[in-house]
Amino acid sequence: MPLALLGTAVERNEVERGLRLAKEYWLRTVQPHIAGRVIYGVELFVAERAYRHLLDAIEKAEKWNRLCVEKMDEAHLQVSMDVDLSAENFRRPEVPEMLFADNVKPEILAAIAAPLVKGAMKLTPTDAIRNAHKLLMAAERYIGTLPQKKEGIGGSIVAAFEEAFSTVTFAEIEASNRIDSGQLPLLPPLGQKKKGKNKEELVELAEMPLTKTAIKSAVRRFLHAQTPPISQEDYERGQQQEDSLVKAGIMIHLGSGRPVNYQEWQQRNQEEIDDCLKNGRISLIALCMMRLERFKNNSRNQQKRAFAREAKKADAKAKVPNTKLSKSAASSPPAAGKRQK
Repeated sequence: MPLALLGTAVERNEVERGLRLAKEYWLRTVQPHIAGRVIYGVELFVAERAYRHLLDAIEKAEKWNRLCVEKMDEAHLQVSMDVDLSAENFRRPEVPEMLFADNVKPEILAAIAAPLVKGAMKLTPTDAIRNAHKLLMAAERYIGTLPQKKEGIGGSIVAAFEEAFSTVTFAEIEASNRIDSGQLPLLPPLGQKKKGKNKEELVELAEMPLTKTAIKSAVRRFLHAQTPPISQEDYERGQQQEDSLVKAGIMIHLGSGRPVNYQEWQQRNQEEIDDCLKNGRISLIALCMMRLERFKNNSRNQQKRAFAREAKKADAKAKVPNTKLSKSAASSPPAAGKRQK
């Protein structure tokens, strides 16, 4: 195959594989856990990131298919777009507006909570008023814990940045992974191949939630993989490219905007890793990246094992000698068919 055609085929496979993985990631690790539920906070952030990843994969596939229509040659084959965003299982996570402090009324929350508290109890008017007052005070305290809804593009960027780099603890991750948690698993377990295990045991093993020790080990491996050693020259070259994008208005600098030199960058990375492991927490943005990367690696490893099994079967089949003689071969010797005296 010519190199040009080979490169085109590889590019198409990457687009197709990216769409397939994004769809599987959404349908297997997110959608079943949020269907029919109102989610917010960490769950909403993780679900929204997964959905955005799906939309990016769809956009790449659509762009590739448009290119195929323009080229109209045998090298450019379209990829299958088998994702219906209007379907129930591909519905985008909804942001629950009531969870912003700006538009939640304490008296409404108190009115909703009252039947849940009173139940079948018969209260005197005085007790009912006292109970309503307690509910109102509790509602006001709860609203004080909710985020303020920031208006404008700048406010939205800052709010998204702050949320992305807020942290979630290993204990919270462990609790969310439990089968009976009723939550979106923040770091779902991956089924591992174990020798000597039957199918039932493998299913049970795959569903076992990660312990805090296992979560910590997984986070450590991920963080070190995300901060590979690079030279000072490469780092400074990247900084120059970033500064050019900022000046062109393509990127913005958050925080102080002061350039970070190579030594400061190394120190910050190590401090983030130390803080994460010492205090048992990880930023939401890093958690989402880790979650997706684990899914991709597991899918890649499963595919490699499947290819290895098929190759082993083909190799074993090729080594089996063909001992069965054909009819012509059986009757070819001179003495074939003759009775011995």
